[in-house]
Amino acid sequence: MRCHSSAVTVARRLSVRASALPEGGHGGQGAQASGLGRYIKKKQLDPLDTYVPLVLEAQEQLLALKGTVADDAAGARESLRSGAFSGVRDNVRAVGEYAQQAGAKDASGLVNGFFRKLEAFDLVLYRAVKADERPDEADAEAKLQESVEALAALIATVPADVLERSRRVLEKVKGTGGGGGAGAGEGAAPAGPQPQTEDVELLQELLNV
Repeated sequence: MRCHSSAVTVARRLSVRASALPEGGHGGQGAQASGLGRYIKKKQLDPLDTYVPLVLEAQEQLLALKGTVADDAAGARESLRSGAFSGVRDNVRAVGEYAQQAGAKDASGLVNGFFRKLEAFDLVLYRAVKADERPDEADAEAKLQESVEALAALIATVPADVLERSRRVLEKVKGTGGGGGAGAGEGAAPAGPQPQTEDVELLQELLNV
């Protein structure tokens, strides 16, 4: 009985650890290879709309760093670890998995390519911070641009309707969504589908807005 109890305890711990991994992550594959896959409840992906607004927010955080990295390498590194970037790996991988399911060519390559570019950019910043000196501005800006372009390539795999909804949700959360203009009649129905309140509240919570 003690052996059975120990096995259940291990299985529960593995289940908790696996729940933090995207579906198809290395943790789940390794467990299946060792014969423990049947004990682990894999985390199902949430709807694509859940991930895209946060990936778009990460893109905006990257773009906001342009022209600033040479003067504030430490601040740039902090930006890569806060806001939407606090969960960027899971969100980017989820978008990549949806792209792969939709038949996008080399979706995993797009995901890995973005992470490589981002890590190369972060390394330039890290070396500058460690040496207590300014990074080479041209090199840092080039690495930043490569990261932006790599993320844009992944975002380009998102269906147009999902991308549009996600942009509206993000704008609503940030308070930049278009309100009624001078020509808008009072009480007129807004054009196009509007983001659901629960979507906005979820993104506010995730981004700590």
